[in-house]
Amino acid sequence: MIELNKVSFSYNGSPVLDGVTFDVGEGEMVAIVGPNGAGKSTLLKLVSGLLKPDSGNIKLTFNGRVCQPHRLSRKTAARLVAMVPQQNPRNAEFSVEELVLSGRYSQSGFWGYEARDRRIVHQVMESCGLGDLAQRRLNELSGGEFKRTLLARALAQQAPLILMDEPTTDLDLRYQEEILHLVKERASGSRCLLAVMHDLVLATRHFSRIIILSDGRVYADGAVEEVITSENIRRAYGLEVDVDWHRGQLVLIPKGKGRI
Repeated sequence: MIELNKVSFSYNGSPVLDGVTFDVGEGEMVAIVGPNGAGKSTLLKLVSGLLKPDSGNIKLTFNGRVCQPHRLSRKTAARLVAMVPQQNPRNAEFSVEELVLSGRYSQSGFWGYEARDRRIVHQVMESCGLGDLAQRRLNELSGGEFKRTLLARALAQQAPLILMDEPTTDLDLRYQEEILHLVKERASGSRCLLAVMHDLVLATRHFSRIIILSDGRVYADGAVEEVITSENIRRAYGLEVDVDWHRGQLVLIPKGKGRI
């Protein structure tokens, strides 16, 4: 479904990604982790078509159709790719329901939004815990409520590929778990999920495949316990740690310091 082949990208001559190569198959759910400035958010923007690679190729395959994301119109791209950004401006004129409904734009008919669109939006808002906030203005929301609204908009698109940039930022522990369980449930089957995660422990708990990105390159890619090792964390993050697993849960112990 997603294929990156030697993808490189720079901002104003400053390299951000350097020869990134990996693929994600239909139904896979993959977390991308790495230090700040590694190029993780830029990678998602390239996959979504918001940016064009300087070199290399990105291919998306849906129902036998192969396309390059940066060549698609925005409406066509929205039918295929749903994006949950790390940050998004809040327009005080919009309510929660109106923003989530905008996720149906690419699927709406000639006459605009239909009863089916509104039914899908209400179902998604309820599942994201937003039912009581439908008429609340965006500038009245907490950080966590706004993050759930952005997620609901992406889920309302019903696109086969979901991209998430640090989806649990601003969420408390309860909603971190609930949102990730919800997205995984919605992304099951033929859909594909690619998520940038800041929290290594959370990433290993919810994803079976991890890609470590550092200095614009893929340092490791594979099953959780193969990728999250002391050596890989030292190389990618510049941090000496012991990696332990307690009842299947990741524990990172900085050398010479207490457990975290």
